[in-house]
Amino acid sequence: MALITIIFSIFLSLTAQAWVSAAAKIGKYETTRYQSSNPAVFLNPVRATNQGSTEECYLFAFVSSIELANQNGWNRAGESLISSEILFLNKLEQWAHDVWTFQLPLDQGFYFERGGDVHHAMKLSVDRGLYPQKVFKPIRPLEFWNTELLYKEVRQIVREEKISVARANNQQEFAQLYQQAMLRLKLRLYQDAGVVPDRFSYDSKWITPQTFENRVGIKRNSFIHYLYPAGRWDMGDPWDLRRTLLNLVSTFNGQFRHGQTSWKRIWSYVIDSLDRGMPTMFSLKWGQSYHVLVAEGYEYDSKGQVVSIKMKNTWGSDFGANGSAVFSPYDLQKVTSGVWGFTAPTSF
Repeated sequence: MALITIIFSIFLSLTAQAWVSAAAKIGKYETTRYQSSNPAVFLNPVRATNQGSTEECYLFAFVSSIELANQNGWNRAGESLISSEILFLNKLEQWAHDVWTFQLPLDQGFYFERGGDVHHAMKLSVDRGLYPQKVFKPIRPLEFWNTELLYKEVRQIVREEKISVARANNQQEFAQLYQQAMLRLKLRLYQDAGVVPDRFSYDSKWITPQTFENRVGIKRNSFIHYLYPAGRWDMGDPWDLRRTLLNLVSTFNGQFRHGQTSWKRIWSYVIDSLDRGMPTMFSLKWGQSYHVLVAEGYEYDSKGQVVSIKMKNTWGSDFGANGSAVFSPYDLQKVTSGVWGFTAPTSF
């Protein structure tokens, strides 16, 4: 993830003051602000999430996608914004839980110390719930957190407490040691964030994060899809991606579809989703690393051919134009390893 931060920063920093031209190649940019007379389909915008110095772009892109879907496709525009910061903290807590309870090596929990993928964010929202942004304001804004130190210290805590928990002689002793370990972890996790409530008031009712997630998260009758170009990319992730994704079917009441697909079908799916008011998430590959952006609109020419895709990044509103930039399908196709979406494809 560190590699992608460096490479992607060099490339995309060029778009901070100007939108990328639909005809431009990666790494080049126009000196004037992006303008186009092409007809377009753009989703009603939402705020730009900011992952700060974390390595969890997929979590922040997922939050943007949920907010865009609520604003456009799911007719829930009045719902609250979602806290990305708590999802990040919950991810680290869930990773520790996985390591301690299943006695797996540090790098073999379902969640990881650093990074992950969109399917992790989807499952995390169900397992841990979501929080409305308005009920949680970190003591220090996320962009000022020393996340490098946080990752390091959390890993050390998980390593040390894993040894302690493993010494339990019975279930009662295990539960006691586990609680002590989790308390130590939470004290570190919430050092910059402050206390995260187990319940909170929302619309004059006291609810849990799981209740809130059921209300504003993934619609339970929606589809969850992962599409990737046939034979173009080797998904060399340290987990069995196909098996993991298929296991998610039991988590959601919707349906899951997986399979190799051509780029023509991928673009058909992306455009069809946007026409329905639904965003899609692109995993962009550079070497062994990746970054996740959210498609939130497109332009087409007089022949009906798509000439650009509007993408929302997770680097705050200072990136591009309010956190978004326009890319050509050609440029995206060169670096895309997979596309995630909530709606069912009609052409597969």
